[in-house]
This record gives sequence, structure tokens and C-alpha cells, in this order.
Amino acid sequence: MSNRTAYIQGLRAVADLLEAHPDLPMPYHGSRSGEELIFVDTEDAVAHALLYIAAMEEPPLLHMETGVYALRIQGRIHGYGVELYLRADRVCEKRTIAVYTAQGEQREITEWVIPPALLAAAQQDGGVS
Repeated sequence: MSNRTAYIQGLRAVADLLEAHPDLPMPYHGSRSGEELIFVDTEDAVAHALLYIAAMEEPPLLHMETGVYALRIQGRIHGYGVELYLRADRVCEKRTIAVYTAQGEQREITEWVIPPALLAAAQQDGGVS
């Protein structure tokens, strides 16, 4: 049995257990309790993220993490909180918006442009937090 198959079976077993015993505590993931972190670092990261977004109950929240250059997508799939984590350098366009010189070095001010397909799926006009 593959790790993926075992993981899926484990998720189903835990869900069945929680459903059968409402008094059982929910799984806890530290400060992220109630939200599953999913790293979407694949060749088809945008397509994979779109599949998750399509399963979400309502439009997700998009957040660009500038310190680590990551796009975070937060939402819920039937009450199950998920946060997708995509590397900006793999899915976004890096755009230079200004160039300046400081202390003799040329520097750039850049922004990451989220793919239109992700913005449309999230029903956002580019106003990302």
C-alpha cells in the first residue's frame, strides 16, 4: 500500500471515528488547529490549486507572503479548513515596478502577479491581502 493510499484511509478512519463519537476531541495541529496545511509544489501547481478551490464552499482568501515569497490560499471544504501553500516563484509572474540605486547598488522593487485563473476562481479582482 502506498503512503498516499494509507493516508487517505487514515483520514477516512479518523472522520468515521469523529462522526461516530461526537464527544471525541478534534485533531489539533498546534496554532493551526482546524486547518490543514497543504504544500502544492508540483509542476501543475495552478491546476492542482484550482481543483482544491473548486471544492471549497465559498471563495477562498488569497494572501501573498512576501518574506518567503509564497501564495497562501485559505478556504473550507465541507467545514474542513485548508490552507494551500504555493511557491510564488513557480506560479506567479515577478514584475519589476521600479529600479533605484542605493549605496552604489542597483536595486529593484518587485511585485508578484497572481495568475488570472486563480484570481477568477477565488472571485477576486487582484485585491489580495
